[in-house]
Amino acid sequence: MKSGKYYWEQKFEETKTLFEQRPEWMKDYDNDIPSAAFIKGLIAEYKPENILEIGAAAGWSAYYILEEALRHCDAGLTSVDIDTKLYYAPEKKIGSAFDENNPYFYDKWNLVTKKCSLEYLADCSDKKYDFVFIDASHFHPWAALDFLAVLPFLKEKAVVAFHDVFLNNISLGLRSSFWHPDSCVTAADSNRGPYVLYKFLEDEMTLSYDEHSPNIAALEFSSQKIDKYLRKILYSLKLPWEKIIISQQDTMRFYSLLIRYVNFIEKYFSCEWAEKFSDVIFSSFKDFADSLSSNSEFEKILRRLELLYIAKPESRIIFWGASVFLESFIQKSNLDNYNIIGVIDRNLSKKGQKISGYDIYQPEDIKELKPEVIISSVVNHKDINKYIRSYLKSVDYDCMVL
Repeated sequence: MKSGKYYWEQKFEETKTLFEQRPEWMKDYDNDIPSAAFIKGLIAEYKPENILEIGAAAGWSAYYILEEALRHCDAGLTSVDIDTKLYYAPEKKIGSAFDENNPYFYDKWNLVTKKCSLEYLADCSDKKYDFVFIDASHFHPWAALDFLAVLPFLKEKAVVAFHDVFLNNISLGLRSSFWHPDSCVTAADSNRGPYVLYKFLEDEMTLSYDEHSPNIAALEFSSQKIDKYLRKILYSLKLPWEKIIISQQDTMRFYSLLIRYVNFIEKYFSCEWAEKFSDVIFSSFKDFADSLSSNSEFEKILRRLELLYIAKPESRIIFWGASVFLESFIQKSNLDNYNIIGVIDRNLSKKGQKISGYDIYQPEDIKELKPEVIISSVVNHKDINKYIRSYLKSVDYDCMVL
């Protein structure tokens, strides 16, 4: 594949004009013009005929994907979405933006709802796709499961594009992006699914070009690399899962879906791969189920540490609050991989002491310690992060606060 900038630049101006057609009710959502320009540039280059989109939402991406594809060939698009209503505008049905633009190519779009990728693809095994856009749930492990589901149905040199590969980094403040304002970003320790998959397949990926934040990664499929793709997906599934929502947190339906995945892998790949995936999938599922009944504050800190380690392994991290909670957290967690330099506590009597092996400092030691990240370990003070930021401002020190 060529550079992301090559695809992005040639379509940016016309994409800006096209985006003026967006319905007013979409507001800040589906406003990622650079990513759309990248997608349109890829389509202009590869001229796909049979396109699959996983995650339809408003139908706006379906609109600009088909609008571009039909310039080059007699293309068709199938969009699959688990929902029937739009997550950010529940009064709107899935695909409303496509409908409201009333395109002349409406008959070229096949919208499938109430199904996830595997549920749809397992019943349509005669189709092969030459372009796939994965933009469904960003909670890990969904991006990995969606990629796994499409592998048997890809033509040679098909393009697979993943949206929001840096959404979690934007949430954490590791990247900035005009295209994802604060109102569109959720908690700082979530939406890491596309990023996890991107990091495992980084050597295969081409990033979109965006002066603020490249947020789509694409690869050109090769059947010679199937084992590599499977191995990387398998590794990614070992990392802690976030959410498994299908419909109203239907856990048993998800469990049944995992069984279908194992059977699917055996059918399209091998018994050996099915056995490997079975071990990892059900072990990770159990760990996820167990985490639901564990301390949610523990989970939040662990996920934030995990993301920081993946993004910036050497980040200097300090905890704020030498609490009983922090002591329990340290004792129950393996923190060997993280560059934790100590603990800040306002209680003067604790200065010079240790908590589970970490030195305790006063807030005025911040500048000398030079932390890059401060993680709150005070759980009974809802405004603690606001207080920490206010203190940092008062001493003219800037760093990330989680």
